[in-house]
Amino acid sequence: MADAAKIIELRQLLKERFPAAHSPRPPDAENYPTGIPSLDEAGIPKGHLTELVSGVRSGGSALLLRGLIEQQTAQGQLPALIDGRNSFDPQDLSPAACRRLLWIRCHNARESLQAADILLRDGNLPLVVLDLQFNPRHEFRRIPAPTWHRLQSLVARTRATCLIMTPIRLVSSARLRLTLNSLLQVESLERPETGLRNGLQLEITRRRGGVIEEPAALRELAG
Repeated sequence: MADAAKIIELRQLLKERFPAAHSPRPPDAENYPTGIPSLDEAGIPKGHLTELVSGVRSGGSALLLRGLIEQQTAQGQLPALIDGRNSFDPQDLSPAACRRLLWIRCHNARESLQAADILLRDGNLPLVVLDLQFNPRHEFRRIPAPTWHRLQSLVARTRATCLIMTPIRLVSSARLRLTLNSLLQVESLERPETGLRNGLQLEITRRRGGVIEEPAALRELAG
């Protein structure tokens, strides 16, 4: 009993002497603040790959991407967008956002992954978005299996944040996978973008510790 009392006393002394080490860590301390409520609620992890899957073109992924760029540049950040199919329209952004955006225009998935490799090795960009939404599926079949694990090693080393936008489940080493389940109608275009963006439905379909869903992704590619 005497030893137990001494241990409790020692713990209390350490807590008083080093309060920062014993204070609870904020739940989002390791998450990257995007400025998008739905993404911040899910928690985009720093130093890891996050995959955002949207299987339909009118699902709101472009709306989410524009909002993410606007929010990041408004906060003084310098985000990088790797445009996998040269499909991004910068005219939808404000002039201020355009000036602070690093936009890499690619024509296929191979070029896009090479660009991601270079930017993530650099380590000076806090957020890298790799947009493969409009790349054809046959390009995904040519991606070597170790590619995603190599990118994961790079972001882990630099503590950058990498968001990969895909039309199907593809990134086997993603710590977090989100699925965009919204479907925007023509009449939705009359509403302000902020309201539309806040109404997007994101579902967490995988978090660290879950089973890697690579076999399912390969079945989707085969289809």
